[in-house]
Amino acid sequence: MGALSRHVRRNRLAWLGLGVLAGLLIGGFWPHVPLHAVATDRAGTVAVTTAFVDDSVEAFFYLDSMTGMLMGAVPSRQAAGRPFQSTWVANLNNDFAGVVKTINSAGATRRGAARAAVDFPKSPQYLFVSGAIDVRGTTGRERPGRSILYVAEANTGIVMAYMISWSPEFHSTGQIYQGRLALWSFASMPTAVIRDTE
Repeated sequence: MGALSRHVRRNRLAWLGLGVLAGLLIGGFWPHVPLHAVATDRAGTVAVTTAFVDDSVEAFFYLDSMTGMLMGAVPSRQAAGRPFQSTWVANLNNDFAGVVKTINSAGATRRGAARAAVDFPKSPQYLFVSGAIDVRGTTGRERPGRSILYVAEANTGIVMAYMISWSPEFHSTGQIYQGRLALWSFASMPTAVIRDTE
């Protein structure tokens, strides 16, 4: 036992080198998965979030529940002091009214029980977050971004998902790009409906 411990002590550098080599070999074969984190915050009727539109480009989105306007932007990569290079705008109230109409006209029943009609609230209360998505497809110089925006209306439980269009070519050349926020999907989540009393 004593001879083995003396041998190990004398060859510490050799053991350290073998450990580093083994770590490098394992690390070289281990799958590399990038980590992406987004931020979301809210103050009164305004909510903000970030969303990756490309592997290394993150957009900022601003939602005003009072007006129902959802706006997004990415700065120019060419120089500081310029207006945002890429922008997006969507009117949630218009889309939400269409979704409410679709849900009500479907007159769907859920598990045999008739569903009550959904009313458009006088004061919609929108919440939103972004999530990762991988949708294939390219139209001209545009393609779907790497994220999708989920917007929930708190009074009704209706959730709408918005696809973000993106143009890496416009971004790399610094051209102004006005993208589209397309209503991609929606669902009615179970909730206690709050009715405005005013």
